[in-house]
Amino acid sequence: MDILGLAGNHPATEAWMQSLVDALPTVSPRSYVVRYGHWDDGSRYDIGREAAKLQVATPDLVLAKSLGVMIALDAHAQRGFEPVRAVFMGTPLRLFGDAESDRLRAFVKGVPTLLIQQRDDRTGTYAALEACLGEHVGVRKVEVPGHDHAYPQEVVMPVITRWLSDGS
Repeated sequence: MDILGLAGNHPATEAWMQSLVDALPTVSPRSYVVRYGHWDDGSRYDIGREAAKLQVATPDLVLAKSLGVMIALDAHAQRGFEPVRAVFMGTPLRLFGDAESDRLRAFVKGVPTLLIQQRDDRTGTYAALEACLGEHVGVRKVEVPGHDHAYPQEVVMPVITRWLSDGS
């Protein structure tokens, strides 16, 4: 399975995302985690610059957290990014305007998606995610405890592997 990892804003999330990718049982040698330009040049993150790296990419699975979710949504809406399935963790709803909410709804209509959100995530609660999305076929939303926007591997990996094995 070709897996594309899109980490969060902080450089430390790169290694965390790589550990998730590596932990999946059917990972292919073509799987990778995108390295963001702002980690190297000290600039502010640029969603468009990072989304351009995904132009016409078609991974079997995209794993995305926070900023990575926003990059995936932009790449899907603007650049032809078409993953077969997606896992979004820590969707940063507090950073969303109407356009981002619309992009999320459009994405989940076309891509089977697992959304993992902390009950009281500081960037957007599980209840806010529920309110934004409502019910969509092909979407699974899972609430996990927490408020710190950290998604430890031991919490998310069982959810992800169960969802993948269910054939979603």
